[in-house]
Amino acid sequence: MEQEREESICLYHTSCPKCGSKDNRGVYSDGHSYCFGGCGLFPPDGETAAVAKKKMTGLISGDYLPLSKRRLSQETARKFGYACGEYEGRQVQIANYYADGELAAQHLRFPDKGFKWLGDVTNIGLFGQQLWREKGKRIVITEGELDCMSIAQVFNLRWQTVSVPNGAASAKKYIADQIEWLEKYEDVVIAFDADDVGRKAAKECAVLFTPGKARIATYPAGCKDASDMLQRGMETQISTLVFEAKTFRPDGILTGADLKQKLKDFWMGGGSYISYDTPYPLLNEKCAGLRRGEITMFTAGTGIGKSTIVAEIAHDYMTRHNMRIGYVALEENTLRTALRMMSIHLNKPLHLSTEGVTEEVYENAFAATVGCGRFYLYDHFGSLESDNLISKLKYLATGCGCDFIVVDHISIAVSGIEDGDERRIIDNLMTKLRSLVEQTGVGMLCVCHLKNPTGGGATYEEGKKISLNDLRGSGGIKQMSDTVIGMERDQQAEDGTCDISTVRVLKCRFTGDTGEADTLEYSKKTGRLLVQGGMAAADFSSPESVSTVVEKPSLTEKPKLDFE
Repeated sequence: MEQEREESICLYHTSCPKCGSKDNRGVYSDGHSYCFGGCGLFPPDGETAAVAKKKMTGLISGDYLPLSKRRLSQETARKFGYACGEYEGRQVQIANYYADGELAAQHLRFPDKGFKWLGDVTNIGLFGQQLWREKGKRIVITEGELDCMSIAQVFNLRWQTVSVPNGAASAKKYIADQIEWLEKYEDVVIAFDADDVGRKAAKECAVLFTPGKARIATYPAGCKDASDMLQRGMETQISTLVFEAKTFRPDGILTGADLKQKLKDFWMGGGSYISYDTPYPLLNEKCAGLRRGEITMFTAGTGIGKSTIVAEIAHDYMTRHNMRIGYVALEENTLRTALRMMSIHLNKPLHLSTEGVTEEVYENAFAATVGCGRFYLYDHFGSLESDNLISKLKYLATGCGCDFIVVDHISIAVSGIEDGDERRIIDNLMTKLRSLVEQTGVGMLCVCHLKNPTGGGATYEEGKKISLNDLRGSGGIKQMSDTVIGMERDQQAEDGTCDISTVRVLKCRFTGDTGEADTLEYSKKTGRLLVQGGMAAADFSSPESVSTVVEKPSLTEKPKLDFE
């Protein structure tokens, strides 16, 4: 319906045969009609087309009078051929439109703000177009005839000013029809109404012009359009909005000068991005910690400890850095995720057994982790549709204020989609995640699987070395991720190293450093994944040890840079 309406003009309103409304059905210049009362589209028929054709004939005349309420002079009305007359016993204002230099159609405006077209609208140009030469320094385009005349009057009727014939909805069509004529001007100022429809139409029209030619005027707060401003006596402000209209650039295109404040804020903050260290020192050294506004991807073979290392970092950020954490674990239910967090705090795998854990200890662990007010989970109920997932992630970032969100894991988020093109779907999902972190500043801690190895030899579960090309499903994962971290471990080792993992930095866009990082050891007794040879985790599973817990130190403040 919208496309059809853009290609034709509403000539008049009449009764609807479906709902009985007296004036909800609009009849368009191509013969079709549309009931805005909810009945919808009526296709062209012989009777409607005949009535439309009759309504389009019989142009009328009127007198050029000053429009006192609009503060438009008689001279302005005469210049633009904007007359006052009578149509079917009612007073109307008449805007004349031309085609090939000849009067072709008239746009009638009634006192109740109703509109009607007379004449042939097929090839009409812009309102006022016949007045101006075919090239010049500047031309202003408005959304309505009254706005056009208001701006022209401010500039003593010497500046080229035109209007689209039928408002913002069809503005793009009419400007495209006249683009060759408009392009001959050095500067095009688009001054559509200051509402959502007008602003959207202004951008759609601006892209039609040679880059750098179109500028979009911005109205002062509380002002709807140029006619509104003229009625308030704001001639100076009208002149200013034309002169100060900003050159249109598509969303996302900036000049270097646009970054001045961001660069100053960066310098005032010490010239350093804010990074947060993890429990793993060599990983911190290679990656300079992790950051919000980035995607950090963790990968490993099945059962190597991807979910464990991500949970360790999430717990650390929540308890030591006092951050808000969103947790989306797609392979487990929310109870298992909650137990995972409490288990890390108590150094005891609660999902296996709660033996020896008193109610007091259990309550304290809950209060310090899951119940601390900084932990949010997504209960997916088995629904893994990617758009729904993105909307939940966005809510965690903006509605809950999460600093980091865990997504464990990417592969299962697309596994239930029947399309079957896993690579394309993962590419789309990664693009949406990239957009999400850029828009919200949230950090993403994601997990992905590896491809099945080819060519024989050891598997990833047997300690095979990982490369970026081993990530499963899509090149988008390695391309869109800021940091990629792998874990390597031989689950079948018989020399006592089956619980020893090597952390490998496969990519770090921030530092550029890659290679082996920490060596970690998984404890079956505590369920923890800690640095091999590091300080043993305290046992929090008894009331006595709880009372001796020492708070972990917070992130050391980075030194400010010396610019002198």
